[in-house]
Amino acid sequence: MVTLRTERDHIATECFSKNPSFVVKLAPEIKQLFWYLTPYAFNLVHFKINYIDQ
Repeated sequence: MVTLRTERDHIATECFSKNPSFVVKLAPEIKQLFWYLTPYAFNLVHFKINYIDQ
């Protein structure tokens, strides 16, 4: 039982500690939005920001 809990905790920790590769390339302001918003909301906002910048 202890090993199953340890394995589950290890997998959960890895999921939360990994950063998507595209986040590294974002500006600091956009990166804050990524961590604050849900993925769906971030995609909408990021699309609008890119549209405005062009």
